Amino acid sequence: MPEATGEGKTMALKVLRYTVIWIPRPRLVKLHRKPVRGQSMHGASVRLQWLGQVVALALAASAFAQPAEIATDTSNAPFGITLAGPAPAVLPQRLPSIMSHARDLGAAWFRVNVLWACSEPWHGCVEKSEGRLDWSLTDAIVGEAEKVGVSLLLNVRGYSCGTPCDRPNPLYASDPELKLRAYETFIRELVRRYKGRIRHWQIENEITERLFWRGTLDEYHRMLAAAYRVIKAEDAAAQVLLAGVPTMDAHFVSDPSDHRFRIRAFAAERLNTWKAIVAEARDNFDILDLHLYDSPASIPERIELFRRHLQSLGAHKPIWVTETGGPDTRNPAGDPRYFNKTPPTEAHASEVVMRLVLALSAGAERVFWFHLIGSGTGDEFAHVALVHGQEQQLAFSTFRLVARKLAGFASVHSVNAGRGISAYRFSRPAGDVYVLWAAKDSASATLASAGTRVLVTEVDGTTSRLAATSLTTGTVPIFVEPEP
Repeated sequence: MPEATGEGKTMALKVLRYTVIWIPRPRLVKLHRKPVRGQSMHGASVRLQWLGQVVALALAASAFAQPAEIATDTSNAPFGITLAGPAPAVLPQRLPSIMSHARDLGAAWFRVNVLWACSEPWHGCVEKSEGRLDWSLTDAIVGEAEKVGVSLLLNVRGYSCGTPCDRPNPLYASDPELKLRAYETFIRELVRRYKGRIRHWQIENEITERLFWRGTLDEYHRMLAAAYRVIKAEDAAAQVLLAGVPTMDAHFVSDPSDHRFRIRAFAAERLNTWKAIVAEARDNFDILDLHLYDSPASIPERIELFRRHLQSLGAHKPIWVTETGGPDTRNPAGDPRYFNKTPPTEAHASEVVMRLVLALSAGAERVFWFHLIGSGTGDEFAHVALVHGQEQQLAFSTFRLVARKLAGFASVHSVNAGRGISAYRFSRPAGDVYVLWAAKDSASATLASAGTRVLVTEVDGTTSRLAATSLTTGTVPIFVEPEP
């Protein structure tokens, strides 16, 4: 696993807003552009359109006998996508483009929802009526993922509510004990069916949010314990993720003029709730999942906060980030009139780089971007998508660039490249690569260990060869390597 260390734990990162993926554009070595103003979602976690997600890959294979072999082993690659998709009515037409974009992107992981039960059969759940399991959707999801050569993290949902949580789960509603036994049967059959093909399972999502969970926390813990026991009995090598933790950075804010200050008390209460959830569940999950929206600058601090909490519990577990994205295009006051606007291209691409790099530098083992394809009407988070309609955004190619540049890295270290500059060295078999950005438009950078001449790659893939003494960076990140 990649090792994350830092030369000095304090990262004075004055980054932009949290954005989505990496995208390319010309000339970033000498930058004279204005930085993007820092804004946040004031703690609101992105709401996955999980119905589309589940169905999105699912209908791709209407019929197949033996699934194709996975093309490559991607299980150790760190970058993934949490999939959200179009409504079921338009999904069949969109599916070919979804899979085409997925191939082009080069992500190693897909996080996709699998729904146990739902309020309407057409929502795509597995158990449409009591005791009747329909695997056609999940078979298609797994088969299509294998075709494009990605590893799957299946987010198993639907225990407490229907899709999209507009009503309670109608199955077994009158008998909680029967419901739990039926759920155990479903989990057992699910893991048994895909053993050797799926190794990572997540049990529900953001259970403190009513959009995703209508039951009590006690009900979740009881259900999680049952699921964990069944999964491990069926596949001892399987790994179980706790429901995603929607982190907020408002509890770090002390300046009353900061727009996040007004929700600081709520953020602190939410944090304490999740600390209690993690403590109660510590024996029933293998990987902690954090959802990191808000400012990219606070990503290392939020990861470190939960790492320390795990250590205090004696639970030394890996941390994944299965949701991060942005930018939040609202103004600092959170005015909804500014929401869901197309972000500046470079800001979008820059946040892709910064979010992925910062999460890895803080020790996250996997980082997933949310989301892939914006469907426009009805998709409130289309602005963070890597693809708009059929058009791949700059952030799309930037994500692909990050994945290629950092492929096979063994460790990441923060380095001193100058005042006001964030710099990280990724050690790879092919040689070190540095990722840099600054808090202002233009800043001179010094990388003593990079040699006398360097190759600079901008977020759009444009390259320049420079003397190391001429290196300049700005608010849009650059990649720097010793000149071959």
